[in-house]
Amino acid sequence: MEEAISHLAKFGIDRVELQQKVKDCNLIKLPTNLIGFSCDICKMLDTNIEKEFNIHVKEECKVTAKEERAQHLVSFCRGCHARFRCKFELQQHVWVGGCWPSMMVVNRLYDMSGREVVDKPRDKADKEKMESLQTMLKEKNLKLEKIKSENRKQREAYWAEFVNKTKVLQTNEDRKCGELQKEIDKITSEIDNKKRG
Repeated sequence: MEEAISHLAKFGIDRVELQQKVKDCNLIKLPTNLIGFSCDICKMLDTNIEKEFNIHVKEECKVTAKEERAQHLVSFCRGCHARFRCKFELQQHVWVGGCWPSMMVVNRLYDMSGREVVDKPRDKADKEKMESLQTMLKEKNLKLEKIKSENRKQREAYWAEFVNKTKVLQTNEDRKCGELQKEIDKITSEIDNKKRG
């Protein structure tokens, strides 16, 4: 994604219009699976299969302790290259969709490419319209980030509630099964005593 954006920057596409232009003209094709895993030891691995990561960390980076391997997992989006603290956050990001790098990343890539679309002379009305559109775009992006953040928090709360309910159900099941097993053991013991006596 970043290479493609740098390439498009060299063609002189305005950075503000870039996302819409890419969408309208289908200029960038994202990978079918956006989930990505890498290794924070060698920083060389690029896979979307967790098993490959585990094999790599064990054999290539020599982390023999199974419980230590997960500490070296880097979860990232193969579309926008954003990094996430855990697999769950990455899966939420992929599930939301509409993957696109932040404006900060786009600005960095444009600055690195060394080329920007040259401003055409505009009259005052055109400049005011452009400023208005840019303000509106910024507001919409902030609103989008806020909605994503709120939805992420909601999903995390639902997930935590689900996990807690599952634990309660499991505890109740274990208790009931334990009581029933004691009764079964008692009856079995009585049968054995009757057979012997």
